[in-house]
Amino acid sequence: MTGCTFDQEPRLEAASTKLIDLTGSRLPGVLLRDARIDGLLRLADCRSTHSVRLTRTHVTGTADLTGLHVSGAPALHADSLVVERDLLCRDADNDGELLMWRARIGGTLFLEGARIVNAEGATFNGDGIVVDGGLFGSARLPGHTLVSQGVLRLQDARISRCCVLSGAPLNNPAGTAVRAERLHVDGPLALDSAAVEGTVQISGSAIQAPFNFRAHDSTVPVSAPSTPHSQESAATWSAPQAYRRADKSFWTAPTSRARWT
Repeated sequence: MTGCTFDQEPRLEAASTKLIDLTGSRLPGVLLRDARIDGLLRLADCRSTHSVRLTRTHVTGTADLTGLHVSGAPALHADSLVVERDLLCRDADNDGELLMWRARIGGTLFLEGARIVNAEGATFNGDGIVVDGGLFGSARLPGHTLVSQGVLRLQDARISRCCVLSGAPLNNPAGTAVRAERLHVDGPLALDSAAVEGTVQISGSAIQAPFNFRAHDSTVPVSAPSTPHSQESAATWSAPQAYRRADKSFWTAPTSRARWT
């Protein structure tokens, strides 16, 4: 049912089906809670005036939310969502939170070009999320990055391969722009050239490769140390004070394994 206009939200709660394709449709919300989709879920270029609800939905293929425009509280309600392959949220435009508590993504989570606005709370809420193929909030194309206006949350998240937010505008001037306490990344965490307005909290996180951070604003407080305490392959650092660099240069962990407490 592509390119359709719905007067009421499609309701497929607890449904079991194969491909669902609503590409290019206009909807007053979508209800797919507890559904099982043996194949692809396509909501690309849809426009919804209410929440898209994917709580506990299980997708055995790829979930394509590219260009999805949603206004809601939250915009995407997808806690405990399971996607066995990739979750594509490229170029999505959301006025409201992307709530993905304890979601499990078997492939890669793509957020390049997505815009999420929720100034009073979280933008992407990935507390407890597990991503096996890496999280990408930026691409090689200039300006094609995630834009977050609120709090980007990755507390207790586990991300394999890498977490790339290079050059992303992460804005919450009155508070925390990034909250990633106890984040575990089996690879690099890239925040280089990020245009951050607000604080960045990554205390208690384990990064299994060099961590790169260069703030667009040199006064951004970051809960990571300015210099390593040791050159050992596994180091534990304590950073109770805010971290600042006036020269805007990279801070790179020289070790293959770094842990912040």
